[in-house]
Amino acid sequence: MMKSCLIHVSLKYTCVAVLSIALSVAGLAQGMEESLKNDFTALRGYDLGASEIPVRTISEAVRATASDPDGATAAELETELIAVFTADSTGEAKRFCCRMLGEIGGPASVSALAGQLNTPEMFNSVVTALEQIALPESARALMDALNGAEGERWFALMAALGRQGLPESASAIQPFLAATDKDQVYGASQALAALQTRDACEALSAAFRAADAAGQILLADACLQCAASCLHSEQQETVLENLNALASPSFPSHIRLAATRLLVQAQPEKAQTLLTTLLRDPDPILSDGALMLARSESAPQVTEALAALLGEVQDERKAPLLEVLGARGDSACLAAVQPYADHESPAVRQAALRAMGKLGDAKLTTFLLGRIVTGSGEERRIAGEALAQMPDPAVNASLIENAIAGGDEALRTAAITQVVARRAGEAAPSLLALAGNAPPAVRSEATAALGTLAPEAMLNDLLQFVLAPEIEGIEAVLPQTLAAVAQRRAPGPESTDAAGPVIALSQQLRTTPSDSLQRTTARRLLLETLALIGTDGAFEESRALLADSDTEVRKAAIDAVKRFQRPDALAELKALTENETDAPLRARAYSAYLASLCNAKSLPRVVVDEHLTYAFAQAQDTASQREFLAAAAQLPSLACLRLIEQLMEQEALAAEAVLAALTVSKALTGAWPEAAQARLKAIAEQAPTPEIVHDAKEALNFMRKHKDYMMTWEMAGPYFEEQTQASVLFERSFPPETDSETANWRVLPLLVDADPAFALELDRVVGGEERVVYLRTFVTAKEQADAILELGTNDGCRVWWNGNLIHALNVGRPLVPGEDKLPVHLNQGVNTLMLAVFQQGGAWRATARLTDPQGQRLQNCTLSSIMPEK
Repeated sequence: MMKSCLIHVSLKYTCVAVLSIALSVAGLAQGMEESLKNDFTALRGYDLGASEIPVRTISEAVRATASDPDGATAAELETELIAVFTADSTGEAKRFCCRMLGEIGGPASVSALAGQLNTPEMFNSVVTALEQIALPESARALMDALNGAEGERWFALMAALGRQGLPESASAIQPFLAATDKDQVYGASQALAALQTRDACEALSAAFRAADAAGQILLADACLQCAASCLHSEQQETVLENLNALASPSFPSHIRLAATRLLVQAQPEKAQTLLTTLLRDPDPILSDGALMLARSESAPQVTEALAALLGEVQDERKAPLLEVLGARGDSACLAAVQPYADHESPAVRQAALRAMGKLGDAKLTTFLLGRIVTGSGEERRIAGEALAQMPDPAVNASLIENAIAGGDEALRTAAITQVVARRAGEAAPSLLALAGNAPPAVRSEATAALGTLAPEAMLNDLLQFVLAPEIEGIEAVLPQTLAAVAQRRAPGPESTDAAGPVIALSQQLRTTPSDSLQRTTARRLLLETLALIGTDGAFEESRALLADSDTEVRKAAIDAVKRFQRPDALAELKALTENETDAPLRARAYSAYLASLCNAKSLPRVVVDEHLTYAFAQAQDTASQREFLAAAAQLPSLACLRLIEQLMEQEALAAEAVLAALTVSKALTGAWPEAAQARLKAIAEQAPTPEIVHDAKEALNFMRKHKDYMMTWEMAGPYFEEQTQASVLFERSFPPETDSETANWRVLPLLVDADPAFALELDRVVGGEERVVYLRTFVTAKEQADAILELGTNDGCRVWWNGNLIHALNVGRPLVPGEDKLPVHLNQGVNTLMLAVFQQGGAWRATARLTDPQGQRLQNCTLSSIMPEK
C-alpha cells in the first residue's frame, strides 16, 4: 500500500512538472514577462534538492531558441541569465547559468563570465562556458586570465583555449613553448595541437626543430597530433621532416611506432623500408607494433613489403608475419607464402597453411589435401580448416575431382571429408556413385557423407545398397546415412512417417522367399535404420520382426526394439524374456530388456521397481545376475537396493554387488537416508578394497553436510517443448500438476561432490536447457505448526503446499539459498510440498529447508520421498 501511494505521489509531481514546462515554453510567444519572469526569480534561490521546475523550464526555453522563431530570443534569455549570474544568487544557480550561457551566450556573456574567473568556486564552470562560446572576445578573456595564472588554473585555461579551436589563440599560446616550466611547455604544445590550424602546427614544428633532445620528446605527442591533421596538406614537407625525426631511434618506442604509422600513410611506397626497420628492431614493442600496423594498413605496397620481408626476418618473426599476410587477404602474396608450408619450423609451417587458406583458391586443393594426409596432427587440422573456409567456389569441384580420381585412398577420403565440411550438396550424385563402386575406405566415407549431403529424393537409391551383393566398407555406416536422409523427408499425402520407404522395403523382404545371407544382411541393416529413425511406424515394423522365422533377423529386431524409449518396447522385451525357448535369443532379449529399462526415463518409480523385481527373478545364472547388477546401479530406489543386497551374499558376485550397492546408496542419501546410511556403514566396515572404503566414508561424511536442508525428494520430468523457452513453459501445466500420480516420479539421486552439499544439482542429474523438472516430498508433522519454507532456485520456480500454489517466480537468477521465504502452515499428519524448477540456461539448482517462524530448525517433523502409510 505504501509503495502504491509513493508511486501515485511521484506521478502527480511529475505531471505537474511536465505541465509547467509545457505551459512556460508555450508562453514564450506571449513575452518574457508572462512566462519566465517568475522562473528566473525562483532560479536565484535554486539549490540541490529544491524543485527543478525553474531549471527545466529555462533549459527548455534555451534549447527552443534554435527551433522556435516565435519564442523568446536568445538575447532576451541571455539578459535574464546574466542578471541571475551577477546577482546574489546561489552557487548552483550561477553554475546553471554558466551552462546555459555556454549554449547561447554572446559578447555580453563573455564580459559577465570573465568577471568571475577569479572566484575559485566558479572558476571551472566559467572556463567551460567561455570555451563553448566560440568568439574572439571569449578567447581573449581566456588569454588575459593566463597572465599570472598558476598550477591547475593555468592548465585549465590553456586546455580550454586549445579545445575552443579559434585560430587567433595560436599567437597567445606560442610564447609558452619557450617557458622554463616543462609542464607548461607540454600544456602549450597540447593546446596548439588541439587548434589544428596551420599557424599552430608551424609554431610547433619550429619549436620542435629548435629544441634539444629532451625538449623534442616533450613536444613529440603534439607534433604527432598536428602531423595526423596536416598529413596531406601544403605543409606535408615539414610534417614528413618531423615524422622522420620522430621515427628515429632517439625517441621512445611508442613515439617511433606512431610516427611510422603516419609515414606509411603518407608514403606507402616506402612502407617496405619503414616496416623492415621496425620488424628488425630487437625491441618487441616495435616489432610487434609493426605487425599490427601492417595488419591495419590497406595499401598494396604494405603487402609487397611484408612478403619481401619473409626472407629477411628471423625465424621467430616469420610465423606472425605470415599470420598478418593471411589477415590482409591479398592473394598477390600467395607465391611468397606457400614455400613456407615446408619450413623446418612447425610454427612457421602452420602459419603458412593458415595464410594459404585465406589467400588461396581451388589450385591449392590437391596440395592441402596432401597435407591433410601426410602432415602432423595440428597441420592436418589447419589444412582441413583452410580448405573448408576457402572462399573460392571452384574448390568444391576440385574436391570432387580428387575424390573420384584413382590413386591414394587416403587423399580421396580426405577430399570427401572436406566436401562435407563445405556442405557441397552438388557433390551428392558423385558421392552416390563412389558409395556404389570404389575401394572400401572410399565407399565408407562417401556413404557417410551422403548422410549429410544427400537430398531426401535420393533415399530410394540409397536403399538399393542394402540389396547389393557387395557392401564391404559401407555396412557399418549405411544405417546412419539411411536414417539421416529419411528424417529429411517432408510429410506427404501417402505417408506421414519418415520411415515409410524403409518400412516398405522391409515388408517386401519379409514376403520374399529366400534364405540367402544377403537377404538376411539387408533385413538386419533395415532394422538398425528403423531404430535410428525411431517413429511409430518404425517401431511397429521392428516389433513385428521379433517373431520372424530367421534367427539373425530376430536378433537384429531385439537390438532394434531396445533402442525405442517407450513402454511398449519394454513390454515386448519382457514378454520375449519370459516366453522365448531358444536360450541364446532369450539371453539376448534379457540383456535388451535391461537396457530398455535403463533408457525408459518416462516410467514412474513404482513401475521401474516392478520391472526390476521381475528382472531379478529372471536372472538365474551368474552372467545374467551380473547384467542385472549393472542395470540396477543405474536405477536407484529402495527396492533396487534391497534386490542388490540379496546378491551380495554370493561369492562369485560379491565384488560387483558391493559396487552396485555403493552406487545406489550414494544416490539414495537424500530420498532414503536411513537405509543408505546403514548400507554405507556396512560397506565401510566390510569392503574388500581401500578405495571402496574411502568412497563409502566420503558418502557418509557428505550426509553430515546436509545440515537441516531438505534432501528427500522424488522428481518427475524433465518436461520441455521444441523451440520453446523455459519462460514460456512457465505458463504450461504438465502431468505433476494435472494428474500427479501418473507422472514419472522417481528418486532424485544426490551427488556426493555437490557444492554446497545441500544443493540439488539438477543440471548434472537431469541435464539439458529450457525445461522444467518437478520435485516432491512429504512432510509428516506431529502437530499443527506455522513454518517458513526457505527456498533458493536457479532459475524460476513454482511452489505448491498441500496442493495449493503459494509462490511463482518466472525469472532467470543465480542460486541463493533461502532467497525466497514463504510462510506455510503444517497440518497434523502428512503435508505435501511440490516444486517446479525451471531451467533457462547455465546452472540449474535448488535448495530448500523448513524453519520455525524465528528461523530455527523445525522440530517434530519428518520427511519422506513417498507418501507415508497411515
